Amino acid sequence: MKALRYIGLLLIVGLLAACGAQKRTVQLPPIQASQQSGSLVAQFGARLTLAGQSAPVQGEVQMTESGGSLALILPHGRTLGVCTYSPDVAPDSEPKGATGAQSVKMQCTPAEGMGREAAILLVRAGVAVYRILPALGQDTALTNLEGNGWKARFNPSADGLNGVYSEQDGMTMDMYFVEISHL
Repeated sequence: MKALRYIGLLLIVGLLAACGAQKRTVQLPPIQASQQSGSLVAQFGARLTLAGQSAPVQGEVQMTESGGSLALILPHGRTLGVCTYSPDVAPDSEPKGATGAQSVKMQCTPAEGMGREAAILLVRAGVAVYRILPALGQDTALTNLEGNGWKARFNPSADGLNGVYSEQDGMTMDMYFVEISHL
């Protein structure tokens, strides 16, 4: 079943690349080694709110030590887009900190026909999901995360994980993780 999900996600990524959708690339800071959760697959539902507009989405994030991906799907099965995460291997990017952790390059590709607002929402959601990865790890003590201009709160439940991610400018993501698998 996991192999089918992975193949499906790869097909979506391939289709988006073939359609020539506009890609956006963002450099993200490394996650501290003590916060890394190893390889994981997580499925979630979320309501994204930005500038007074709200959209329900379903998502799946897959992460390994060498990178990962995030796919977001709108109601009725329409794809919002896909973000991929990979180590930033640019010549001018050097490992930072004592752990030698490398920054991460996130590249987001909105689905064909999605407007500028959808592309912005995809990038913002991709950054949010990357920031909350430590809370999806095997350490259940990480229920509150904060950074410069953002915060996330999580409440574990018997059948999943509820969370709210918010930024100072009003962007929010109300999330419910129905499956988190550590590989």
